[in-house]
Amino acid sequence: MSAVDAETRARGYFGTLRVHDAAPTNSMACGAILGAAHSLLKTDRLGDVLAKSFESEHTTTPARAGWARIFAKYESSCSQRLRTAATPLIRTYARTRSWTTFRPTRYRAEHIPAHLEQSWYDRHLRDLDGHTESKTLRRVAAIQLVQWATQDSLAEAARYLGIDTSEMPHNVEDNIRIWLNSPNEVQDFGRALQNLAIELHRQAEGLIDYQYRRDALLGWALTPGTWQDLTSQLKRAHGRRPVLDDRKRQEASVFIWAQVTHGEHLFAPRPIEAEQPPAIQQDWSRRRNTTWFQLCRPDPMGHYADLRKALVDHGQKLARDIDAGNLLAN
Repeated sequence: MSAVDAETRARGYFGTLRVHDAAPTNSMACGAILGAAHSLLKTDRLGDVLAKSFESEHTTTPARAGWARIFAKYESSCSQRLRTAATPLIRTYARTRSWTTFRPTRYRAEHIPAHLEQSWYDRHLRDLDGHTESKTLRRVAAIQLVQWATQDSLAEAARYLGIDTSEMPHNVEDNIRIWLNSPNEVQDFGRALQNLAIELHRQAEGLIDYQYRRDALLGWALTPGTWQDLTSQLKRAHGRRPVLDDRKRQEASVFIWAQVTHGEHLFAPRPIEAEQPPAIQQDWSRRRNTTWFQLCRPDPMGHYADLRKALVDHGQKLARDIDAGNLLAN
């Protein structure tokens, strides 16, 4: 098994690299891994085989915990038979590195949107609004929910959600304690988040795969043709005509992306803006917040009210198309 051992070390299965989904470059290692997979598929006592592997004298406790983290991350790609056999072992050996020891068993990382569903927030976290701003609270909650599901670090959970941790002055775990100003507030947050995790655990079969939506909309924006179709349905404004240029198309795309993925608009893809000269990019960047406010304000007026309705309708259709497996929908 020296070829497999070398491949394992090169890929850093229990280190920091975690590259698991590419074929081994060594033919002997590839053959050995395929043979092992075939043996697992054919065995009648899969649970016993996995347990024996876990109890092997060559399998240390850190390795078991690393195996548990890998399995939790890729569980959705495994067969039901493998999940059933591995779950008791994962519960036994999963290692929690979070500031709380809660460990859910059914919801998965892909079920968590970066900005949380509004109903989740309203039921479990809104009462904590006085401790910190809503945006920060939702961001930290989403990161922690993913960390519980994957058993990876909080920073890795943030990256999974597409959250740019470089904007944070401290590491994610320290930020939780800084944003929540006292031990009592941290406990309140942890308790509320555990209640949400328990709810997700009970509803796991009906949860949305938000990672699938994020993948579908990676680098996405409304095409010029779709934008023209949407804006042609808007009511004719009296007086000065609203501007419907590429900058507005970019902001409309961000609005839809945030709606479909339940992500933060700050981390949305901006491919239209990226194609512009630097001076134009800077100009568009300065105007982002104003357009976002007009689209999201509770009482939009005139042009922005009509535009928001058209974008919401299109976003709902896009979400249905993605969930149905149509990744090319615009």
